[in-house]
Amino acid sequence: MRRLLVYTTCLWGALAAPLADHAQDDGMSFGALDVEVKSVEREAYEKAVQLTKADRCEEAIFQFWDLMQNEKGKEFHEGSEYYIAKCLYRVGLYHSALNRFATIMDRGDKGAYFETSREWLFFISRKLKDQQAVLDVLAKHVK
Repeated sequence: MRRLLVYTTCLWGALAAPLADHAQDDGMSFGALDVEVKSVEREAYEKAVQLTKADRCEEAIFQFWDLMQNEKGKEFHEGSEYYIAKCLYRVGLYHSALNRFATIMDRGDKGAYFETSREWLFFISRKLKDQQAVLDVLAKHVK
């Protein structure tokens, strides 16, 4: 029995040495793989953003809206609302865009899109004949 144990140990030692040398020679490694897993909601949000950038706002509005109805995508609700407002402006629905931007601003200046929403109000004011609605929103948020 002892002879079998010695033989097996020698055999494994003889086999392991060339395998170890071979693994070092070919540059192979078994390091950690960097794999990014995206949620369905993140993919939907990114796709809608890409549609916006490609000036396909009509499609993007509906995708952002669907995402806002999904509780699992709660982290994308604020961004989706901002992009909806932006898309509404781009398709020429200025009053609707104004209402969306006003809603974003009503949440307070701590929001991620407060400042950019205020900037969009100036763009909207150039498109409307009666600028009173824009001035009312701006006056509400003056410090």
